[in-house]
Amino acid sequence: MENNTKTKLAQNDADVRTDKFEIFEEGFHVMEGQATAHSIGYGYGKTFEEACEEFINRTGIGEKRVDSFGNIYYCYWGCRWFPTLKEAQKSFG
Repeated sequence: MENNTKTKLAQNDADVRTDKFEIFEEGFHVMEGQATAHSIGYGYGKTFEEACEEFINRTGIGEKRVDSFGNIYYCYWGCRWFPTLKEAQKSFG
């Protein structure tokens, strides 16, 4: 019986455990200024998408959008978010 209890506790711990994801925003160039790709902070979740949702809920910054192909993405003022700096730079420096 004791082993079953430990197993259930371990499963419950795995259900609530979240990872920390750094969120990177692509760069931009507009009349008012420009910026290169950069980190905007951290979010917590089981996936990068969950981490973006958590970041938005916690900070009030950003939004979830759907492109014309039905793909969900996260952004702020139209600048998309990525899980790595390299991906953000590839999209727009």
